[in-house]
Amino acid sequence: MGSEALDLGMFAFSLQEIPTIYILLYLLIIHLFAGIVDIMRAREAKKMKGHWRLNLAFGIANILLALSCSLCFRDPMVLAYVYAAGLFYSACLRIAEAFRKTAIVYIP
Repeated sequence: MGSEALDLGMFAFSLQEIPTIYILLYLLIIHLFAGIVDIMRAREAKKMKGHWRLNLAFGIANILLALSCSLCFRDPMVLAYVYAAGLFYSACLRIAEAFRKTAIVYIP
């Protein structure tokens, strides 16, 4: 959910005339859903003896991001900073995942 999260975030913040609470709920639902899906993927990968720790960390981070957004829903600037921190964390995890060794060689 790397680039999709950025697209959804840009869309959410481009809505100027909609009250902030609706944008917050939109982001909350997206991050909660993504976190739950990532945790389920991590559990499935653990059963199949695959790489699961990074997916679990990403899922927990998405859920924590949603919870932290719910705590600061009155201040849109803090909400933007929390969302930007989540995007930065997501980028770092995606970069780490790109450098992980796999059994399949990818040729671009």
